[in-house]
Amino acid sequence: MDLACFGAGEKSRYVRRLILRHSNHRVLYYVEDQRFEKIGTKIDDMDVISVYKLKELYENGVLGGVIITTAYHKRTVQDMIETCIQLGIRDEDVYLIPNKTLVTGIPDDGNLLIPYQKCVQIFQLDIHIADHCNLNCELCCHNSQLVEGEVLVGYEEYQRDLRQLHKLVPDICNISVLGGEPLLHPDLIHLLQITREIYPYTNITMVTNGLLLGSSSPELIECLKRNDIGIAISLYPPMHHRLDEMLKFIKSTGIKASVKRVQKFFKKFSATPKFDPREMTALCGYVMGLRNGRISRCVDSLYVDYFNKKFGKTFPEVNGFDIYDEKWTPIELIHALEEPMELCAYCANKYTSVDTFPWKQASGNISKEDILY
Repeated sequence: MDLACFGAGEKSRYVRRLILRHSNHRVLYYVEDQRFEKIGTKIDDMDVISVYKLKELYENGVLGGVIITTAYHKRTVQDMIETCIQLGIRDEDVYLIPNKTLVTGIPDDGNLLIPYQKCVQIFQLDIHIADHCNLNCELCCHNSQLVEGEVLVGYEEYQRDLRQLHKLVPDICNISVLGGEPLLHPDLIHLLQITREIYPYTNITMVTNGLLLGSSSPELIECLKRNDIGIAISLYPPMHHRLDEMLKFIKSTGIKASVKRVQKFFKKFSATPKFDPREMTALCGYVMGLRNGRISRCVDSLYVDYFNKKFGKTFPEVNGFDIYDEKWTPIELIHALEEPMELCAYCANKYTSVDTFPWKQASGNISKEDILY
């Protein structure tokens, strides 16, 4: 079968090499829909074409389908899929390359190309190991500013849930271990170690505000390096003056790390269900969450119980799906996670890129009006 790769960068070039190495298919074109200056050029002697040329070649039978690499963000992949469908390319002719295949360079069970509707994969999964935080940003989407005392996940529960999820979804592109503040967990090393053991081909990142990073033990640093786990530092205003210190620490330890300065926050939810759920899911960042044996398409949804406990029931709390429910097949769970939730009607996602608010630490008399859009 002759195919085209959606994208004209290194990711698509890598996919083409995999196709040549592991199948009898041919990649004849690269498709570009963003960087128009590439259209009409050649890469590896292959023409870079527009989506409209792709439509013509497909309709005329020159091409049998399109390949999309899952190395992109879920939103980007979803946009590519939707573009293909709008062009008239049939569902079964839009293929994904699973994450494990991209990492290992070897097709899993011989399945190199998987029609997108049959691909069992999660792009981004967030897992709290500590709900409480040592910074307490007023507009924390995970409601850590409302957590009273220490709330830590137990090792046995954590590894049990992760193993059960692996039975259903063995391929996850990215896992973020976070909170709250993950460096507050006394068993952090073992939690990171078991995450890597269960998901050996996943990109794993620990997300931290960095307040405690400089006092990390040599054992933690060794664990991060041995298990190829990166650190993502959210540098909030109280930590901005410590940027040079953070960079020096990263260089001296040799850990993989990124630093993002955060100046402003947004308000995630409205007090009433005023939005169209499907419109909100079209804008969604697709960051899924795992908590207490449940998986949700929206990690924030798993922590609205803290808001309801503090201010009275405002949001629906039954979010996500029980991963221990025997009714789930892998593909049925993936499809269920694509559907809007009741909470989506409260999501103010469409305004968060417009209306932002200065960072502020939560006060003792925080009100729900401080948090809600």
